[in-house]
Amino acid sequence: MIMGEINIVHLHVRHKRYHTGIDRYLEMYSNGIKSEAYSDIRVHRIYIVDDRDIIFPRIRFTEEGTLHALIPMVYDNLLVSLDVFWKRRSMKIVVDMVKPYLQRLSNLVFQSHNLYLSVLAEELKNKLGGKIIMHLHCLPWKFTYNENEELYNKLHRLYEAGNFKEFNELEDSKIDYGVPDKIICLSDAAKRYLMNTKGVPEDKIDIIMNGLAPADNDNPLRKGDVKILYVGKISKDKGSYKMLDILDSVCRRGYDFEVVMAGAVGAVDKTRLCSMYGRLKLTFLNQIPYSELAELYRTCTLGILPSIHEQCSYVGIEMSMFGVPLVVSEVDALKEMFKDNETALLVPLLFDPDLGLDFDREIFADRVIRLIENDKLRRYLGENAQKAYRESFTLNGMIERTVDLYKQIV
Repeated sequence: MIMGEINIVHLHVRHKRYHTGIDRYLEMYSNGIKSEAYSDIRVHRIYIVDDRDIIFPRIRFTEEGTLHALIPMVYDNLLVSLDVFWKRRSMKIVVDMVKPYLQRLSNLVFQSHNLYLSVLAEELKNKLGGKIIMHLHCLPWKFTYNENEELYNKLHRLYEAGNFKEFNELEDSKIDYGVPDKIICLSDAAKRYLMNTKGVPEDKIDIIMNGLAPADNDNPLRKGDVKILYVGKISKDKGSYKMLDILDSVCRRGYDFEVVMAGAVGAVDKTRLCSMYGRLKLTFLNQIPYSELAELYRTCTLGILPSIHEQCSYVGIEMSMFGVPLVVSEVDALKEMFKDNETALLVPLLFDPDLGLDFDREIFADRVIRLIENDKLRRYLGENAQKAYRESFTLNGMIERTVDLYKQIV
């Protein structure tokens, strides 16, 4: 039996300019762990912050007696992220700063939410003991889609062919998956990636889907003009540009609707998209508070999740909770979260060795048109999605499974 408290230390990179799914996870986690049932869990935070307003480290104990450390990011970050020596050296400096605050604590668990911080978790364990949980919120090789699409296409082809040895050599990951004591994945797709390409034993991996606290969603107002909602960063890997192409084609078929884009977008990109898609009624809201998002969830006609890669999407969970009828790309965790024609309409992606990934555009457009035209189908999908949320994506369920894992490893 575990004696005393369990001290969880969350390691995260926080950006001032935009919020990520990890930020949403930590917000939900912080709310859920406050339950009296988890009074033996104390939560500490060490955040590397990308915020030029924070020049010096801010390290303090809160009124609850937990560590809260904000450490400025090294701004020659490309060097630090690519060079193993300098990354480890910079992380040792962070360890020296926070060690006095943690050295008297027992049952330490360092939960790393960014692969960039896996070295920090390792150095903290070397100095203070404890255990490491790597929380794999993404599949690292998928990010090459934005940075180097030619490399992404090669990796995709090798992975789909089951040529994992050559895939691993080409990916050239610098992450040591042998260091953590446990790895939390958000999907079976992520688990298979670790087992197939990195040789991680199955018993080292736990799948814990993200969870969300319930909200007031009893009175959706899905009437009037058609409003199509997209929520998330407006970027290549989120599929937002391809989505606009397809919605433009739907518009040209004579359908009238507004497209609401709620997510981070640069001024130049916004101007370019408005110019390219002049016939679309585009509304850009940038990142908005959850209370405003909730109102959009209640009033939109349908939502679209067009990601090229995705793990357990908080936007997907939020839309499901509010009963938003959805068109969803059939990738990664999304095809595990949603069932076609039951909780969403799924759109397959097609891969061409020369042209890369793209949606089956005819099917995508057809799915959107079906939802625009069929109110009964929208209600059916929305009600089923709400049921799926209650069964699989609640905050209580996520916290329970996470705490169980803590108690297994300390």
